[in-house]
Amino acid sequence: MGIRVLSGRGINRSDDAGTQRVAVINHYMNEQLWPGTDAVGQEITIDSVRWTIVGVASDVHHGGLDDPMRYEIDPPIAQATTHTSSLVVWTDGDPARMVDVVRDAVATVDPSAAVGSAMSMRDIEARHISPLKLIARLLMVFAAVTLVIAIVGLYGVIAYGVAQRTREIGVRLALGAQARDILSNVAGGALRMTAVGILIGGAGAFAFAQLLRAMLYRVTANDPTTPLLVATALLGVALIAALIPASRAMRTDPSVALRE
Repeated sequence: MGIRVLSGRGINRSDDAGTQRVAVINHYMNEQLWPGTDAVGQEITIDSVRWTIVGVASDVHHGGLDDPMRYEIDPPIAQATTHTSSLVVWTDGDPARMVDVVRDAVATVDPSAAVGSAMSMRDIEARHISPLKLIARLLMVFAAVTLVIAIVGLYGVIAYGVAQRTREIGVRLALGAQARDILSNVAGGALRMTAVGILIGGAGAFAFAQLLRAMLYRVTANDPTTPLLVATALLGVALIAALIPASRAMRTDPSVALRE
């Protein structure tokens, strides 16, 4: 399940009902109760039962992905004071075919034990993640629509602005300006304007992402990949939007451009 022992040890077969009561706690509990120190060797009393901590394990979300982290203390099954526990079985085959095998194995160990619901880990994950996936897909659709609107709007504004400079481009050509210099001037202006917008929007997006930090799971709010891709796309659109009408204006006869 990907749970790592960070310090101390895990549960051993020798930790049975006749030995000292031991338990493994999670890292969150260690940091809350013994901040800055290793909890291995410490003792904790729960319902008048004293446990010796022999290990600290990595944190795991046992509920929903958006549930806050909580204290976890895991004793050996043989020493557990509760009568309910969960059994996780790893199999290379179809998990559904293992249900009866697990039930028979439990009955062999303890005929009085009742096996409740049996679900595959994929089904459990789906139950918790499906609503979040739906929300994520909807947000992706809205984000894609927003990006398309931004691209269309950016292209329209820059293309219109460059088209309005047709007379200016004609004058420059008539005075002997090189096509390369004109294109560089037009493209540079469009890219500078777009870069300013990207910087302002990027700052706002960064601030908003910090508000969503608590809702993220296994991803970081400061992932640079998406902002870089969006910025590259917008700069590319700005460049195309500037060069197409500029090239069209340069193909126009200067005398015609001057009369417009």
